Amino acid sequence: MKYVNLKLCHGWQSEWNANNLQRRETMNSVRVFRLQVPVNYDLEWAEAIRRGAPNTSESSLIWTVSDQFPTDKKGTVTESVFVTQLGPSFRHQAALNYAVAEKKPHAHPRVIWAIGECHPKLAREQGKNWMFLNSGLTCAVDGYVFVPFLVVLEDGLRGADVYVVQCVFRELSSCVFGE
Repeated sequence: MKYVNLKLCHGWQSEWNANNLQRRETMNSVRVFRLQVPVNYDLEWAEAIRRGAPNTSESSLIWTVSDQFPTDKKGTVTESVFVTQLGPSFRHQAALNYAVAEKKPHAHPRVIWAIGECHPKLAREQGKNWMFLNSGLTCAVDGYVFVPFLVVLEDGLRGADVYVVQCVFRELSSCVFGE
């Protein structure tokens, strides 16, 4: 797979309030690569996770949030997705802004699990020790907002969980968008 550097012509920012402080995040460039992934939407939620993220902890919240990610899709659908690294450090709002600016829908978590199943050594393929693949779609548990993610290690270990959206995503985090 080849990286393509995309320069964004428009400047945009995301803001967040913490103790009435605002932070500005500007995206100068992103790294993107495209994948074609067969996604079996007929699999039970737990089975899709087991196939794509077999090293997921049994105590992970990801097992409990399936009802928050409904889909009307049926059967196996080949999805064309863009794995997008938004910079060395970014917030969830930056991913939302990028999706709007580029007119890209957030990938369903099932797409992310399918990436893990079809590309178990994606991190190694990309020359990395590990990668986080995040969906921009959110779920709520106990008053906290989370995004589902898949961690892929270079040796093929893969696990799924949810990540608090208020935290900063780091350089090995990528968001997955549809076409």
